[in-house]
Amino acid sequence: EQLVKILREASDIGAAMALYNISCIPQCRTELVENKIHLSLLEFLVLNKDAAMKSAILQVLVQMSSSNVCVLELLQKELITKMEAQIRGGSSIEVWNDVSLMLLAVVAFAAKDLNEEEEASIVKILQIICVPGVPEKVLENCSNVLKYVSVRFAPFENLSPVVRSILEISSAENEDVVENISNVLYNMTCSGDNVPLMLRSNEYVDIMIRIMRNGNLEVQENIAQCMRNLCANPTCIEILLHTDILSDLIVIALLRTSSEDIKVVCSETFYNMLCHEPTRLKLLRGDLWWAVMRLCRTDSHQVRNTCARALFDLSTDAVNVGPLRTHHVLSFVRDIISTGTEEFLEMCLRSVHNLMGRYGKDGEMAIAAHEVVAAVRIGTEILPRLQNVEYVRDVITLLLHCAQQEHCDSAAHEFVHLYILEVLDHSKAAWSCDKQCRLYVSRMLWELSKSDVFTKATLLTDLDSIMCACYQHDPPFEICDNLCGALLQLVLKEKVPPAQMIALPIWKILLNEGLSSDSKVLTSNSHAIGAFATHKLSAATKAVSPRSGSHIVSSRERSVANIDHRDLVDPRSERMFATRSSVLSLLAYSIQEILASKPQLITLGVVQGILQNDLLDHPVSRGNLLVTLCAMSGVSNVTGFLLDCKVFHLLHRYLSNSVGTSRYEQAQEFCSAFLRNMSMHNALVPRYVSSSDGMICELIRELLEIPNPAVHLDLSVFFFNSSGHLVKSEHALNPKFVLDMISKISNIESDVETEVTNISKFTISMVLNKYTFGSGVEPNYVQYMFSYMQHSASHNTPAYMENATVRYAIDLQVTLVADFFKNKATQHVDLQSYGANEFLWSPTITSESKHHENIILKISHAVPLVHTKLELLEGVASTAVVFGKIMREFEALKESIGATDNNAITEEMDEEGEDDDENSLELAEGSVLPEVMEAGDLNESSVSSADSSMLHEDGPSGRHSPAREMSMNPPMPTVHSVGTITATDSVTATD
Repeated sequence: EQLVKILREASDIGAAMALYNISCIPQCRTELVENKIHLSLLEFLVLNKDAAMKSAILQVLVQMSSSNVCVLELLQKELITKMEAQIRGGSSIEVWNDVSLMLLAVVAFAAKDLNEEEEASIVKILQIICVPGVPEKVLENCSNVLKYVSVRFAPFENLSPVVRSILEISSAENEDVVENISNVLYNMTCSGDNVPLMLRSNEYVDIMIRIMRNGNLEVQENIAQCMRNLCANPTCIEILLHTDILSDLIVIALLRTSSEDIKVVCSETFYNMLCHEPTRLKLLRGDLWWAVMRLCRTDSHQVRNTCARALFDLSTDAVNVGPLRTHHVLSFVRDIISTGTEEFLEMCLRSVHNLMGRYGKDGEMAIAAHEVVAAVRIGTEILPRLQNVEYVRDVITLLLHCAQQEHCDSAAHEFVHLYILEVLDHSKAAWSCDKQCRLYVSRMLWELSKSDVFTKATLLTDLDSIMCACYQHDPPFEICDNLCGALLQLVLKEKVPPAQMIALPIWKILLNEGLSSDSKVLTSNSHAIGAFATHKLSAATKAVSPRSGSHIVSSRERSVANIDHRDLVDPRSERMFATRSSVLSLLAYSIQEILASKPQLITLGVVQGILQNDLLDHPVSRGNLLVTLCAMSGVSNVTGFLLDCKVFHLLHRYLSNSVGTSRYEQAQEFCSAFLRNMSMHNALVPRYVSSSDGMICELIRELLEIPNPAVHLDLSVFFFNSSGHLVKSEHALNPKFVLDMISKISNIESDVETEVTNISKFTISMVLNKYTFGSGVEPNYVQYMFSYMQHSASHNTPAYMENATVRYAIDLQVTLVADFFKNKATQHVDLQSYGANEFLWSPTITSESKHHENIILKISHAVPLVHTKLELLEGVASTAVVFGKIMREFEALKESIGATDNNAITEEMDEEGEDDDENSLELAEGSVLPEVMEAGDLNESSVSSADSSMLHEDGPSGRHSPAREMSMNPPMPTVHSVGTITATDSVTATD
């Protein structure tokens, strides 16, 4: 209070300096604020005219403004208006520095408390101060003030003149000024009203690029954010395209910065550039997309996500496909998917879907071989890293699309090179749970099996694992169709031994699901099976029954053996018929090995599936069917299934519909051999003998229509083995029928007449021995048979029968062909088309300015203001009384502070004495205080005090922050020793 009183009454600058030193101590500063000293100082500042005094008072107010209470009360007293009046009143440059510091303290600690009028006044003050010739330190303070003000007050017409002035007169090497202005520019671009004004010419864009080119990391980030906001406006893109600024921006983004944050902002800037349709193609054909691709190869996930988002948005429009292909976009995607989240990978994958889905359409060139290879690599790279079933489905679709291209060999080579089966196996858990994925994987295996490259490099065990994963409960028929085709291709091309094939788990599945009547696949797809079990020949397919001595003639124009079999197979079931026929061919190929090592694979359902009319009607399937039946007829434990399935009906159909002499003879021999083989199994004889449907008798009659020695011999063996089990049934094998057939055979001359006669005689004797005359055999017939047989040689057992065994038709061969699958039309899968969404071409714009809490106040951390020499102003009495009073107050203050602080508040008298004498002499000669109290000293002290105070206060309440607790050593006041003073009153050094 005494100091303020002295200040008011005597305008003593020493009192002002004392107040400053006291204000450097936090505890004292708090008491100063509580005693409203700042209000008294503000009032005195307005009234005082001396520049040095104004500077001293302003520095005290700067120290005290670290208190929010102080600032708020000063603002209530119209501080900003009074500061503006001080500037307009013609104050010196030294005062400008202090005013700028005062404004900086206000905006740093109470920016939110300023109203718009006060903010505008601050900007006006800055316009007055920022003129040529002002010290660099003042410009730095002004740029700092402007940075804080622009957070809440950023109209272009107010800030633009100040920004341009500071940039024009400040040194380009002043990093603090450049950084502050970059912050101001960013805050200006956060206002939508400012952007059009800033783009009226290329001035601001040029300024920003120039600042960004040589600025530090924070400057580069601020300018990058400015450009991001400006590029949301199409005018900015036109400016960039008409100048060389874009290339500079690209170079900075790619080469002149290593900061991940800056690269993130640059990637968003590039994205914003592409948001404008009028200039998009020009940018794509230029260097921008190349820059995006280069930038996306960084390790930053944010950068990669932004670039992937740009690619996806571009892929939704067909116009962009051509330019992207010239940049080898698929190779680019292949490079960037090495890392990334599932969402990132899916965005890349959907972009590939959109792009490849347009290849070959709307005038676009078809997909090239290198693009197929790139797409395969993309799919195999992504698939093992995905868990989301929707994403997995997209990958499988992409891989299938690649496998179906005309460049199949190139694709197959790449599939093999990338170990596609291993990739599918590792990701089995992800795709095997989805029905469509399993279907597409099976179709992919079928497509790849067409290539020799794939089949040669594929191991059966690896293929089997994937095939089994494709099969789940109740699968669609097409899965079995695809798997069967793939296995058939592999067996056919690589000549897989039957033993290896039947050891595969998938073979048992295909046998049961692709052929058996118990198949879940066939029964669940009943709408497509058409003629599976009931199909009959059309009316035009009935052949004339051949008679003895005649050639076989057909009354229809074309044979049932026609390859196209369109009249035999319902079109709805054509694929199912082809699948069953293919499984049958594999069965015929391996039947001998199955019967020898795994007869349990032949079940009743399998046999029922084999004995279908449609399989018999097609030449390829018929041959394989006969091979299978012939092999099965020689094994007793599976032949019983044939009897259960009424095999004689099938044989009779086969024989009666065989048109042509050679075909009929072949059918005759097959059927007779089949009967002969069945009769060799003693346990089966009673079963077929007692068959009451009469079909076996009709078959035998048909066989004897045309003489054939081999057939006669087979039937003689058949009758011989069956003679002990004949029954008394009109429609079964009864004694009368057997004797009639033997009589018919005996009347035909042939090369095997002797064997037939001996066997027939013995058979007749067995029949007559077992059945009496009362069993339906007329006596006169028996007498005739005996008289006929008496001229023949008689043996107890015919010699031929002692060595008789099963007989296989030697001219039957397996037809293992892929004709059915070669004719299978490829169902080209369409890639997904992902269209626009709510985020399509949505630019990234920041509308929120950087708050001052996030901005470090650029004030140096030097010690508070320290004057090593104090010179008295002219007009202040320097009497012995005054001097003694000063010394007593100094000693009292020294004792109160304590010995520990002596070094901070005292001067070394011995070392400084001579300097003090010189200062006294200079004062006597008329030197004034402003020359001694240089603005630089005051500024440095004020900046230090303001910065230190900012660290000690926290918000309006003035609570201590952790930083304040860590900084409890306050800046100490400076006590100036008074040496020998020479004055007009002749006070000597001794006095």
